[in-house]
Amino acid sequence: MEWLIFILDEKGYILQMKRRKVLWNQLPATQLGTKLSLSPGQYKLRTVFRDIKAGQAALSTTWIAITQKDQVIKKSKSISPPW
Repeated sequence: MEWLIFILDEKGYILQMKRRKVLWNQLPATQLGTKLSLSPGQYKLRTVFRDIKAGQAALSTTWIAITQKDQVIKKSKSISPPW
């Protein structure tokens, strides 16, 4: 299984993309997180969990606002896959 993280700007252009391998048998006990360095502004955070063998995927999207004070996201919110 893989975990994909996309950061998009307000126009929908991909600014950053990260890909991580995740072991299915370690979920949900495993906490997933990543560090992102972003300038102040509005961004769309899109995460995808994809089972490469089965071809199934789960998508989550949310808007985030980075202010002058917090230019680095230190801890991601937990996302529960719908499967």
